[in-house]
Formats: sequence, C-alpha cells, structure tokens
Amino acid sequence: MRAARARRAVGLLAGAFLGTLGSLAPWAAGLVGSPGAAALVSVPPPDACAGAGPAPIDGSVGCVAAALGAIDAARAAEGLGPMVLPSNWYTLTPAEQLFAALDVERVDRGLPPLVGIEPDLAAAAQGGAAAAADPALQPSYGPLGVAWAGSVWAAGLTDPLAADYAWLYDDGPGGINLDCGPSGGGGCWGHRAVVLTPCSGCLAGTAVATVGVPGVASYAALVAAPSTPAPPLSFSWQDDVAPYLAGGVTAAHPTGTASIAIAPTRDGAGYWVATADGQVYPFGDATFDGSMGGQVINAPLVGMVRTPDGAGYWLLGADGGVFAFGDATFEGSTGAMALAAPVLAMAPTADGRGYWMVGADGGVFAFGDAPFMGSLPGVGVAVHDVVGLVPTADGRGYWMVGADGGVFAFGDAPFMGSLPGVGVRATDISGIAASPGGRGYWMVGADGGVFAFGDAPFMGSLR
Repeated sequence: MRAARARRAVGLLAGAFLGTLGSLAPWAAGLVGSPGAAALVSVPPPDACAGAGPAPIDGSVGCVAAALGAIDAARAAEGLGPMVLPSNWYTLTPAEQLFAALDVERVDRGLPPLVGIEPDLAAAAQGGAAAAADPALQPSYGPLGVAWAGSVWAAGLTDPLAADYAWLYDDGPGGINLDCGPSGGGGCWGHRAVVLTPCSGCLAGTAVATVGVPGVASYAALVAAPSTPAPPLSFSWQDDVAPYLAGGVTAAHPTGTASIAIAPTRDGAGYWVATADGQVYPFGDATFDGSMGGQVINAPLVGMVRTPDGAGYWLLGADGGVFAFGDATFEGSTGAMALAAPVLAMAPTADGRGYWMVGADGGVFAFGDAPFMGSLPGVGVAVHDVVGLVPTADGRGYWMVGADGGVFAFGDAPFMGSLPGVGVRATDISGIAASPGGRGYWMVGADGGVFAFGDAPFMGSLR
C-alpha cells in the first residue's frame, strides 16, 4: 500500500490505506464494488482549518465546525442529515474522538455501532499510527481471538474529523487513495468499506500519534469481529457516546447545547442550569449574574459551581478555563496550559477565595487559598476516568472518585471505602459528595444508584 502525497495544505503526508489480516472479507469486497459505492464522488474538504491551530492536530471549536460543515455537505449528497457528535466531544482523547465519529457515521446509515475500543486492538492501532502504516495484528493476538479484521490509516490531516472525511468521502477516484486510479478500480472506497462494515458485535481499536519532523498527525483504526467473548472495553458506544448525542456538537452549535451542570442556591429555593455552550438559566430564587452564551470559548463547559455565600458562580471549561460571575473571584485557570487529560470537576474552598480542579487522570490544580494535597499522577497511579473531587470540611484534604467507584484520599481526608473494595463493579459513577460530619461520603451513578460509606447514611436511590 502507498501513501498519497499531500495535495492540500494540511501537512507533509496525506494517505489512507486498506489493510486486512490475510484477505479482504467477502462482505467488504462486495461493498467496495457495490453500485452505491461506485456512484460516490470523491470530494476534497475545504482548507478552512489548515494551519489554523497548533500542529499537528487542531481540535479547536472553529476547526470542528469547519470539518462538520464539510462532512454535512458530503452527507447531503447521500441523502443524510447533518452529523451530530456527542456533547462530551472536547473531553475525549483524539483516539476516542476518532472512534465516536466513525460510529456515528455507522449508526446514521442504519448499521450496528462498533461496540467499543478493545485495549489490545487499540494497542495494535497505536503501533500502526506510530509507524505511519497500516496497523496489523500478530498471529498470537491476545485472548480475544479474531475471526477477521480490517484496518485503515491516514496522516497529515488536521484532526480526527479530517480522517473520518478522508476515509468516507475522499477515498474514490481523484481522492487521496492511490490504490484507486482516476477511472476507478478495486481499491476505490476500500477504507469506507472497512469503516462501514455491516457487522454486529464488532470491536475497534483507534489511535492517533505524531510522526516525522516536523510532526504530523497519524491516524489508525482497526475493526474486528471477535471469535470469542470480548474482554472489558476501555471506551464504548453505549456508555461514552450514545448518552451524549442529545444536544450534541454540530456545525451550527460546535460546542454542543446539552445541559451539563446544575447548582442549587444557598437556601435551596432555586438553582442554575448551565449548558455546554456557556448559557446559564436561573430558576426559583437564583439570580442571573452572567454567562458565556454567544461568546467564543476554547472548549465546552463541563461544570458549574456556586460560591459558598450563594452570590455568584464559576463556569468550568474542559480545558480548565474558569469564568467567574457575581462575587465569584477569578483565582487562575489552566486554560493556557497543555493538559495531559481534560478537566472534569471543580470545588471551591470554604471562603470562596480559591478552588481545586481535577482532570480525568486525577491531576489536581489548586488556585487561590486552596492547598495542593497531592494527585494521582504524583503518586504514580495511572487512571483515565476520575469524575469528581470533594474537599473535607476543613479544606485540608480531598477525595477523588473514578467512574468505577474507586476512591482516592489525600491530606486529612480519611479513606472510608470504595466500590471495588466491596466487590461492586461499576463504570458509571458520576459524582461524590462529603457527609456533614466529614467521616464519610456518598457516590452516585448515572442510573441514580447511591452508595454510602463511613458516616454518610443511605437514604434511598433511584435504582
């Protein structure tokens, strides 16, 4: 397979390959040669984002909007409506974004979604992306077992949506696929065939790497049908994509419009609701003190926190950007920093003159009078699913909780138990709250299940 020389100003390389383990499965060969695929016209995307942001990947709001606009125009030619990405798009890693985009393309065409990212397949995809070549599985591939698999690769493109575009819409005659001649041939639309494999229960591996000097982004994906039951997934359609499609990211609303947070007033007689694009809506005795609605933000909002006296609030972006309203004071942010993981939660100090922020990897950022008491990367713990942080009553410690209900205690915060510690398997814990006595905490799952530890009493749940 050969890489195509770039014909657009998006990097040094631009290529896409079809690779299989052995030979192309019969269903894929049939799709490549189908009248529907043959009738497609390869359409190069506009260069609206080329060089618009930091190399090698530009996942900014503007480039997402431009990419979605190009995808929507190509989809319209197939009779499809606009593409909707999950509202948590900007909190996902590039590899997770690639998976989400490809799965949305499948579901919008009536195909079963790829179930999720399987770690061994992801590792194989990462090897291909790092080598700037088709990912391949070793004959001794893991405990999963594979009945068949297909792979695709591309490089020199702006972001995961550009890779999606290349594989699905620019892969025919005149496109970036050099295995497809000007008048057609067996290799035309081969990458599209892999992405749109008509299979049920298939798994995926997706990866993004930086290659070459100067560096360009390299994208790879594997689609595989397991011959044995699949092991646990690191990311799934059901849990990490589908629930976030309502009010999601579109070309018209590139930051999404889904509600992402609710904050009660001090007396409990009202509350504010915030959306991912920065809007704030007050209810009851909550007062409107401002919002980011209609303003340019670098990343969607992921949280909203009331000040302790109830006379203001902060809005939190996935990049750690902080926006203060009312008597909330701005004490700093990570908006200008390159983060290892998106910021997901924020908690204020008792006097409101400081706050902590926590990333999905358990990294903690302390501002104002909030003391730094430690973080998971600092103690060598590697996780990717921390979903909340809550301080102790005296502010000299804090707990973190992961999506699996694992609890991590720092400073004077006592460890009172966790879900893995009592043999409960979970993947959907969404928050943690401290008990008034400071010797316990509650956790809540996405299904409304409540788990109480220490002196936190269990008083019921939705599950």
